[in-house]
Amino acid sequence: MNSYSAAIISLLLLLTGCTSSPNSIWNESQIEGSWYVPKENEDEIYDLTFDFDSNYSLFLGPYGNFGKYELATDSLIVESVSDAKFVFQIEEITDSKLVLKYISGGETNPSFEDYFESNNRLILKKVTEKNDLIVNRITFSSSVCFGTCPSQAIEIDSVGSINYIGGAYSEFKGAGFGHLSEEILKSIFRSVNSLDISAIKEYYESPWTDDASYYLKLELQNKNQPIELESYGFGETPSELALLLFKLMKITQVVSLKHTSLDSLNLHDKNLSEKVFFEEF
Repeated sequence: MNSYSAAIISLLLLLTGCTSSPNSIWNESQIEGSWYVPKENEDEIYDLTFDFDSNYSLFLGPYGNFGKYELATDSLIVESVSDAKFVFQIEEITDSKLVLKYISGGETNPSFEDYFESNNRLILKKVTEKNDLIVNRITFSSSVCFGTCPSQAIEIDSVGSINYIGGAYSEFKGAGFGHLSEEILKSIFRSVNSLDISAIKEYYESPWTDDASYYLKLELQNKNQPIELESYGFGETPSELALLLFKLMKITQVVSLKHTSLDSLNLHDKNLSEKVFFEEF
C-alpha cells in the first residue's frame, strides 16, 4: 500500500477494553456501536467512522490511527499508536447522534478539520441496522498488497468457532482454530446487520493499483442465496462494509488461535487455502 493509500485508510484494532472513570457522566453502553460523519465533498474519500465496543475500538477515516479509549467525566480520550492522546468533550449522546468537541491532541498530526462543524465539533450519526439477516457462516480472505497487508483466510460459524489460515505477512502463520468471545461475535454480526443489502455490489474497485483485495461470503439462515462480494481496496466501498472487512482482517488480534495442520481443519470450503499466498516478498 502506498503512502497515499496509507494516509487515506487508517485503522487500529484496540486490544485493551474501554475503561470508564467512576465519575464519568457517560457509560460504555451509551457509546457502543458505530458512528459516522458523512463525507460532504470530493476531498473526503470516506465517511469518518468510529466503532466502539467493550473489548475494542475501530477507527476508519483519512486521519490518524487510534488505540485504546476511555470515558472520563464528560470526555472521550483516545490514544493513537504514537501515544498521543486525543481528547474530545462529549456534548451529547442520543440513540441517533453523538456530538464530540475536539479539545486537544495530535498537534503534530493531521486534524479532523475537514469534518468539523462549528467550533471544532464532530456531529456523528449512529449507524443503524438495515437488515435482519441471521448468519450461518462467514468466509473471508484478504490478499497481500504493495506493502505488508496480510494474506489470510477464515471461516466463522454462527456460534463463533473459527478456522484460520495465515500466509504472507499474517500475524498467525499456518492453520489454526479457536473461538470468538460473545462480545466479538456480537460486534461482527452487528456490522453484518448494518449493511444495506439492497445496494450491495458484487465488486468494488479503487482508483489505485497497489492495494489488497478482500473476499466475503455470508451464508445465512433466512436467505436462500449467500451474499458474495469482492473489494479491491476501499475506493468505493461503503463504510459499513469496510468496517466489517477490517474487523475480519484483524481478527487474529482479538482471538486466541491454536496451531494445527491444514488437513485437520474442519473446513466447509475445502479449497479455502487456495485463497492464501504464503511467500513474502
